[in-house]
Amino acid sequence: MATIKEIAELAGVSTTTVSYALNRSGSVSESTRRKILRIVEEIGYQPNKTAVSLRTSKTRTIGVVAEDLTVFVTPEIVDGICEYAEQAGYHIILDNLRVFHKVGNSFQALSHYHDEIRQLTDATLHDTVDGILYVGIHCRDVAEIVSSFERPVACIYCYSSSANAYSFFVDDETAAFQATEHLIRLGHRRIAVLTGPVDSLPSQSRLRGYQKAILQNDIVINPHYFQVGDWSQESGYELAKRLFSLRSHPTAVFSLNDYMAFGVLQAAKEAGLSVPEDVSVIGFDNQPVSRYCTPALSTLAPPLRELGSGAAASLIALLEGRAVPRKGKAFACQYVERQSVAKARR
Repeated sequence: MATIKEIAELAGVSTTTVSYALNRSGSVSESTRRKILRIVEEIGYQPNKTAVSLRTSKTRTIGVVAEDLTVFVTPEIVDGICEYAEQAGYHIILDNLRVFHKVGNSFQALSHYHDEIRQLTDATLHDTVDGILYVGIHCRDVAEIVSSFERPVACIYCYSSSANAYSFFVDDETAAFQATEHLIRLGHRRIAVLTGPVDSLPSQSRLRGYQKAILQNDIVINPHYFQVGDWSQESGYELAKRLFSLRSHPTAVFSLNDYMAFGVLQAAKEAGLSVPEDVSVIGFDNQPVSRYCTPALSTLAPPLRELGSGAAASLIALLEGRAVPRKGKAFACQYVERQSVAKARR
């Protein structure tokens, strides 16, 4: 098995320089670092992880605590984390809490699992990681959970009001404002909105964005155009049937998630309305199936991979003693134009 001494001899440098290059520490020129890393790759050198950990008190391992891997946002976030960590020379320990399986969309029930979450996390990650990335299934304050962690922590798709955590989340309000503004620029004035549960923070933020755009454009909000759903396709379908039965039905529907938007498309078809000629529809989340429905759904895509890689980058910078300028960061969504939106008919 190759050793650091052999690498040093091949590179014509000291063993200390090799160690600095491998651990990304000390003063090593970029050209020397690249030369050493090329030799490491050529000879297949593998460091003794136990020895490195004992010598540096660092494991170069990050714990990723996912509340539920089956929730659609989580896999891409975790992949973004893994990609960045791999490039930075860190290992990942993944812990799946299966929270959605236990509580679903019940935000109140979720709070009853805080103690269980802490116990599961402590049992899995105690003394084995340098830092923790906590991936939520709902955007909410998880300070009660992460404040007990004895390692640096960054929260993703959620946030923490505690002083020990960094937070990375989606700018839902701005995205919803921009989507509503887009419909208004296309001439729509009768714009309905389908929200999620009233205790959902993403639903509240997205609704604020919608309301802000409506008010800034001096549009009178029709109370019948405001409908509260539960994120399911079934609720979107039932709520849209109500909207399309109105004498003056909306010319556009902004659904605050894609699944409810799928229900809107179904209800419009049954009501004899053509999408987008008679009614435009915008969703939120950019679910994979949104491009395959008929018509393909225009929607807002949250930057999930960027959330993961951005959080990993900040946590690793913190672990390596580099400056991390912000305690939290909101990431912008991208509007994905497909076939479900058109200009309003005059």
